[in-house]
Amino acid sequence: MERKKRIILAKAGLDGHDQGINVIKDFLIENGYEVFYFGLYQQMRDIAEIAIQEGVDFIGLSVHSAAHLEYVKEIFGYLKNNNALDIGLVVGGIVPEQDVFILEKEFGVRRVFVSGTPEANLNSIGDFFRKNSGRNIDPKLMLENKSKNNLGLFISELVNNSEEASGFVKNLLREDVLTIGITGHQGVGKSTLIGHLITQFRNLNKRVGVIAVDPSDCISGGALLGRDRTQMWRHLFDENVHIYSMATRGGYGGIADTTGLAVNAMKIAGYDIVIVETIGIGQDQAEVRTIADMTGLILTPDIGEDQVYKSGIMQIVDFYVINKTDIMPALPLEKFLNEMIDNRVSFSGKSKSRPFIINTSMVNKNCSGIQKLAEKILEYGENL
Repeated sequence: MERKKRIILAKAGLDGHDQGINVIKDFLIENGYEVFYFGLYQQMRDIAEIAIQEGVDFIGLSVHSAAHLEYVKEIFGYLKNNNALDIGLVVGGIVPEQDVFILEKEFGVRRVFVSGTPEANLNSIGDFFRKNSGRNIDPKLMLENKSKNNLGLFISELVNNSEEASGFVKNLLREDVLTIGITGHQGVGKSTLIGHLITQFRNLNKRVGVIAVDPSDCISGGALLGRDRTQMWRHLFDENVHIYSMATRGGYGGIADTTGLAVNAMKIAGYDIVIVETIGIGQDQAEVRTIADMTGLILTPDIGEDQVYKSGIMQIVDFYVINKTDIMPALPLEKFLNEMIDNRVSFSGKSKSRPFIINTSMVNKNCSGIQKLAEKILEYGENL
């Protein structure tokens, strides 16, 4: 598979619209790039930290509020402090000619696209990213220094099928790390649930890694990544939490072919629990169970019994979460699930224990059911 470049786009300033950067985002995805974009008014420290964790090749910063020097200085300083100055920084917007020189010479900006010039067009931007190389890492660095920067970049090498990086994770397997697969239809609240699970595990001083999988565009091969992060933002600067987003790239069953390798990298880096979030899956996409110690299916109370019967993944998971119980009572679905479980001849998960069911709601301050879910997961994991 070709080496895909990962780019995080950031809109800084207070001009109040982001039409231009959205056009650039769509253009890059249509041309096969994997792109992160989180909307208006982003903090530069946030963007730099995400770029480090995600092992991106470039940061593309759009500025129209005459604060380009201050914004770039902040990003540059953060990347420098984290040994990540090899992340390419690109700036576009209203930038005076004398400031272009400062951006390039003092802060190492790779390219400045000045608004209103012939070079500030989609084709020029696309040509720049296509012709300029991304980042590389010596896999030994990740083993010697398990920083977030080295881990993010190492996983990016894995997903780009680096044979050297793959060899390291295959030869250094760890079996003492609990891996949890979280799957379910789109919109059931997987990311929000994971965000609160992280909080529960951190309260127990567990180091948590998350692999969040997003779909690749079936035509261009590009992808919009990282939207799941918005539900886990509170953990961004926690040194004991690392979130990495990856595209399916033609992988089957709601994950990528390299997701298992990424999980192994998290284990090697010293995380106690690794959570894998699949894309919004259909009725038979259960591949995550092949790389997870236990798999949970997230449902909502309004799913129909016919859909439950038809969904093959219902038969093979280790636990069920009925989420959004504030919408409607969970009792009918819970009763149906219990009957379905009781009617099985044998349990099909990796463990022969009876799958458990937890009802949750994320709308109140205490997040009903989430502590019990975390406790049951850890208890269940001990018996695997």
